[in-house]
Amino acid sequence: MNDILRESSQLAVAAWVEPPFEPHPIDPVLRWQQYLDSELDDIEVGHAVHLRTLIARLNGLFPESLNDVPTLLEYHNVIHINGAGALFDGQTGLAIPGSMLTRFPRHRQTPYTQTHWVELTRPLESLHAIEEVLWIPHAACDMFGHWMTEILAYLWPVLLEGATDLTGWPVLLPQCDSSQPLAGTLFKVLRRRNLSPLLSIDCPRVMHLRRVKIPEPSMRLHAGTSPTHFRSAEVLGNWLMSSADLHITALDCRRRIFLSR
Repeated sequence: MNDILRESSQLAVAAWVEPPFEPHPIDPVLRWQQYLDSELDDIEVGHAVHLRTLIARLNGLFPESLNDVPTLLEYHNVIHINGAGALFDGQTGLAIPGSMLTRFPRHRQTPYTQTHWVELTRPLESLHAIEEVLWIPHAACDMFGHWMTEILAYLWPVLLEGATDLTGWPVLLPQCDSSQPLAGTLFKVLRRRNLSPLLSIDCPRVMHLRRVKIPEPSMRLHAGTSPTHFRSAEVLGNWLMSSADLHITALDCRRRIFLSR
């Protein structure tokens, strides 16, 4: 009888399962690394490369199409656990889509997320709660490169006029610490739009978020970017220049400008 069942299953699999359309796909990240390595093998360490030369070598290496314009996601009855790197559904314990920072095509990496499920040992009513809050999935302010890419990617609702009205809302900032060098800048950006920054380390370890809004990222590392990210960077740059005590007349063409990411 078991042989008959197995044969029946095999016939059903042969009838219903389709072969892959692309059985040997090219990994874009691996291709990028191999191509860049091959282009730079002949350049000695410490040797300066002209920016035009570098751009020419990178031409055609990245996707030409831009990502869709990001939107604000909204969820209700969500659990926040300090240090988890994500938010969790208050009914299932599963990680909320969009609540964690991801990298690479198909969201292959979630570098700051410790777990994608939690056991719901207590009812939501027994937890400290916030009525409504804006969640920034990653807010570590210890490195300029990440700040201008992965943090800026979530700040478009704050920087761009007309994006949304969040006046007076609190903002949860995971991984952010007041001792980090760029924390003050992030606080200023939020406060100029009348938002209230909340450091996760100052909150109860577990909280019930009754209503939470999460911005989709305007760019993801090794995955793509959108016009929204360019606009956000321009607005942020203009604001930083106007608020700084600088006297700039002309850029000396002999000075070097170092670019991060």
